[in-house]
Amino acid sequence: MKSVFKIVNIVGPVKGESSVGKIRVAFPSRAWLIRRFIDGEARFAFEGRGPKLADAVPFDTFQSEGFSHRGEDCTFETLRKEFSIQDPRVAALAGIVHDADLGDGKFARPEGIGLDRVLIGWAQQGVSDEELMRRGMELIEGLYHSLRKTPPSQ
Repeated sequence: MKSVFKIVNIVGPVKGESSVGKIRVAFPSRAWLIRRFIDGEARFAFEGRGPKLADAVPFDTFQSEGFSHRGEDCTFETLRKEFSIQDPRVAALAGIVHDADLGDGKFARPEGIGLDRVLIGWAQQGVSDEELMRRGMELIEGLYHSLRKTPPSQ
């Protein structure tokens, strides 16, 4: 398919905020989900860097276009639902990313906090946003493989 997804929410500091910590587990997890389940050839462009990409699909915006939080769902959950991804490990990841992104403990999944801390640590070391995305996607892939293929019986 080879689509271009425009990462809008990562670029530069926001009103008194340094760029350290802007990329958290939620950002690379979304990119991972897109590449793994939606479009294996997707490219990601950081808004405000390089040429303007008119055909890019924005995500993590608070605009009506593209993909973002919807209701109580984080963007990862929005993408999972929008593209009907039924993989049970992705469902588990959705809870992990939700808890890390929104901090509401809705799914009681502490794994995302650990992943978040690793990404924040790398950012504090001066790792570029692009490298943080690459490393973060590898972390999510590893976590995906560590999860059970079927939900535990109740």
